[in-house]
Amino acid sequence: MPEIPDQVPGELIEASWGNATRDRTVQRYTTTVERDTLNPSPADGDLAWILGQQEMQIYSTSLPAGWRRYIASDKWQSEINNTTAYYWTSGVWGDPTTAPPPNDQTVSVGPTVTDVDVYGGRALISVSAQGETESDPLDGYMSVEIRDSQGGQLIAPSFLNSCVFSGTASKAYGRTYIVTGLPGGGGEGLTFEAKYTISGSTGNFQIARRRIVVMPL
Repeated sequence: MPEIPDQVPGELIEASWGNATRDRTVQRYTTTVERDTLNPSPADGDLAWILGQQEMQIYSTSLPAGWRRYIASDKWQSEINNTTAYYWTSGVWGDPTTAPPPNDQTVSVGPTVTDVDVYGGRALISVSAQGETESDPLDGYMSVEIRDSQGGQLIAPSFLNSCVFSGTASKAYGRTYIVTGLPGGGGEGLTFEAKYTISGSTGNFQIARRRIVVMPL
């Protein structure tokens, strides 16, 4: 819309520009319940700031229609910064352990991103870390398991969607990919958690600066 002329005291708010101004401002609500009560029929592109969640939302009429997070949040990323030799069994995805089975003890699960609503049923995932294997030709792998709000597995970690740690020299590795087919519409509360394995045989590799970033699409 064009620039609105400066207003003077006592001037009436005209529909020709007053409604357009309203539609382009951010409305503030304490909760989503208050938002839905005061704005029961939102238009495409409406913006709302939810005070209780400290979150900006935008309404979209694209399927599935509804309110969606508009500005990225810190809750979508998680990092664990440590360096330890962890053990895995070849081809078995799981959490870091202190020793090979049967003396294994899980340590330092994750990193994990929780309570994610994906709305559109898709999410961009990025995993990264710095790592090295104890010997060649072992390769280490870091992928992501996605679970629903009840803890049920929606998508298993896989070699296809993983970053690969190769060689005995410590290097930074990463992988970014998109997952589809997730439940959408809002309120899913999904969990994204890093899982690990190796190829070859049971062994270990050292990892540090483990990070996972999730961005709903």
